[in-house]
Amino acid sequence: MLYENEKLIRLQTMILCDTIPNQTINAYLTAETKDNQESVFKKAAQYLRIHLNCFLTITNGQTNGYPGAKVWLNKLTKKYKIESKRITIIPLNKQLNTYTEMEALVKYIKENGWKKILLISTPFHQLRSFLTLLGAMHRLGMRAKELSIYNLPGVTLPWHQHALHSQGIVYGTREELIKAELKRIKIYTAKGDIATVDQALKYLRHRDSD
Repeated sequence: MLYENEKLIRLQTMILCDTIPNQTINAYLTAETKDNQESVFKKAAQYLRIHLNCFLTITNGQTNGYPGAKVWLNKLTKKYKIESKRITIIPLNKQLNTYTEMEALVKYIKENGWKKILLISTPFHQLRSFLTLLGAMHRLGMRAKELSIYNLPGVTLPWHQHALHSQGIVYGTREELIKAELKRIKIYTAKGDIATVDQALKYLRHRDSD
């Protein structure tokens, strides 16, 4: 158990402090609730100001927590001054959750031949988003060497502030939401819905060895 916990902490650290190449990489914003969306908005705006040729991708899936692509497009263009032509909306005509969201993202990546993606989630959601994206790649037959995923956690919002998360049904301080995320990771790993910690560590080593 101690060894397993050490591996999880190691992976979490590597994800939150990922090594990102100094080049243009298209970014994907994970669907976050209204309480947490500013985390990914602010980080995306910072990134796009530096990388002027990159594109931003969001999803149009439906859920009780995610405000939706129309609302996000409006905020990103008006509040953060991101040109609409730099934002792509991925179609997702089913109930939105991290599992269905990442499958839709992988399908879009395969269709468009992307070789790299920058994944932006609010910090406490970053690890599960990454593991779920890796799991979706495996299920949809995309080999690890075909896509390099880089992690760029969103701007940190107050940890002791209460927030809704996960389709708007999980509520607690953002510190408490870390525990909720780790619980979900354990459950979804057992179900085979997401990549394991060992698979993720192996992936990162392979990605960075090129």
